[in-house]
Amino acid sequence: MAESLKTMAEFLKTMAEFLQTMSKFLKTMTEFLKTMAKFLKTMTEFLKTMAEFLKTMAEFLKTMAKFLKTMTEFLKTMAKFLKTMAKFLKTMTEFLKTMAEFLKTMAEFLKTMAKFLKTMTEFLKTMAKFLKTMTEFLKTMAKFLKTMTEFLKTMAKFLKTMAESLKTMAEFLKTMAKSLKIMAKFLKTMSEFLKDIVEVQYNHSRDRLRSSK
Repeated sequence: MAESLKTMAEFLKTMAEFLQTMSKFLKTMTEFLKTMAKFLKTMTEFLKTMAEFLKTMAEFLKTMAKFLKTMTEFLKTMAKFLKTMAKFLKTMTEFLKTMAEFLKTMAEFLKTMAKFLKTMTEFLKTMAKFLKTMTEFLKTMAKFLKTMTEFLKTMAKFLKTMAESLKTMAEFLKTMAKSLKIMAKFLKTMSEFLKDIVEVQYNHSRDRLRSSK
């Protein structure tokens, strides 16, 4: 008998350790599945973004190819034009004078363009610094939004619990109101009953008093 009890105690101890280990394993597995779900969700969003990027890149390359093809045709046409212009210029001295004035004007234009490009270069440098600052800001904003998301999730759970509590309280108050209404009717009926008894007793006493006279 003692041996059986000892064996049973060892079995129960082993079973308790097994259940404790199984509980830890299930808890770890649950955390792993939650982490895996978040990873898969993030991966899906990343692949979706990558697909949109590749689609945009493909459209850009397609447009660039059309542009380069058009530019090639344009350069071929320009080459033919310049060849014809060269032959024409040999016989057009007056045209050369006019071209000289044109080139002078072009020189002024190029000077103006050079100033513009210098200004544009400074602008692009400033824009690059701005974009770098904006990138850091967006990173910080992303962290903030992540924290805010967790806060809102917690708040939503709290409000849901509060709503359920208020709903339960409302049902309780509704039931209490019905009970009080029934109690009021009962007290009103009881009051009328007692009033009738008092009136009967009064009439009876009055009749006895008259009879005695």
